[in-house]
Parts: sequence; C-alpha cells; structure tokens
Amino acid sequence: MSDPHPLVLHLTEGVPPRTWSVLVTIFGDLARAPGDEIGSPVLARMGEAMGLRPEAMRTALHRLHKEGWLERRREGRHSLYGLSPRGLAESEAAGPRIYGPERATHAFVLLGPATGPGYPVAPAISVAGAPSPEGETLSFPLEAPPGWMRDALLPPETAALIRVTRRRFDALTAALAGTPPQDALLVAVLRVLCVHAWRRIALRLPDLPDRVLPAGEDLAAARATFARLRSTLPAPPLAEFEP
Repeated sequence: MSDPHPLVLHLTEGVPPRTWSVLVTIFGDLARAPGDEIGSPVLARMGEAMGLRPEAMRTALHRLHKEGWLERRREGRHSLYGLSPRGLAESEAAGPRIYGPERATHAFVLLGPATGPGYPVAPAISVAGAPSPEGETLSFPLEAPPGWMRDALLPPETAALIRVTRRRFDALTAALAGTPPQDALLVAVLRVLCVHAWRRIALRLPDLPDRVLPAGEDLAAARATFARLRSTLPAPPLAEFEP
C-alpha cells in the first residue's frame, strides 16, 4: 500500500477513518442521487488514498450491502455500488445537519418541574432553543452560559473532536492556499474526509447556537472553514473517477 498523499495527512494525521463509516460518507456525499453508482476499482483507489486496508474495504462494503444500506450489481469483473432506498432516505435526512448553516439562533434556560424538550443540564434545569410553553416553567434568554452549564451540553470527547477538526481544517486550508489539486480522485478523497470529519461533529450537536456549546469558538470557525473547503473541493462528476 502506498503512503497517503501529504494533503490527506492534514486531515487524518496518520490515523485512517473507520472504514464502514467513511464509506457511508463517500456514498452520502458523492452518490446521493438515485441511480448514482461507484465502481469497486474506484472505491479501492479511494480507500488506498485514505490509508485503508483493501480487505477492510471489502468487508465494510459487504456489511453495508448485507444490512440493506447499499445496493450492488455486477458489471464484468467488477461490482458497482449505490445507495439503496433506505440509504438514500437516511442520507437525505442527515443532509441539512451536515451541509446546512447553523440552525439555532436563540437559547433559553428553562427552570421548573417540566422543562419541555430542552437539553437537561441539572435537576429541573435545561437549555432549549425556544421558551417553554409550560406555564409552570420559567424561561430566560441565554447568551453566555457558565462553564458548568456549557460543559453539560456536550460530552468532553465531542468538544475535543471539535478542536482537533478545526486544527485539521485550518492546516488543509493553508496547504491549499496555492493551487488546489486537479486530480479528480484526490479532490474527491479530500472532500470526503472533510465531510466525514464535520459529519462526526454535526450529527452529535444539540439544536442550540454554537456560542453556548463547549468549544463554541472552535465550532463556529470549523463550520465556516468547512463551508469554504466544500467550495474549494467541489464534488467531481462520478465519470471523472474512472481511468
């Protein structure tokens, strides 16, 4: 197996992503439309560029097909894979959280016995994106929560992941400041790794403004850099991957 491209190392720091999880990102980002397919040779080349073992790629593809998330058909000596109806539906549902802007703009502290659909931070105290409709619950606008309240809204490992992701996005942005890569496969690999890194964060976030969450400054910066990287690394047409 060849060494990962130096640009790839800015995003992985030598630790490849989990194989099945990054495959979900590959199809959810590059083959999101009904009928889109990616051939096994292209997937193998992408996996190699990310530092993934070929046998791990084959095992993960088999698992995703067996679980009904991918569909597979043969064409000559190779297989073509595409999202199943289930995979398409799940990718579509996750899309706004991954690709959309920050959703919440307001935050409130809710105090009372019935704190509604907010995020509990202590007994009878929660944080929500809107005031509580319950008459017995008091709602106060929240701009700058105390540290204990902020820390209760995300586990420490997610806050750490946010900081690491911002650092990696900044490193890649600096490396791309000259001339972005022209090779379609490398562009696709870098884009997928960016989407994958952000997806791991975005799908864990409560529906609250970035500013009230742990590592909120890093989160807002990573969100903005992710949007710029997607523009710098547009998804190539699938036909460009083929030799």
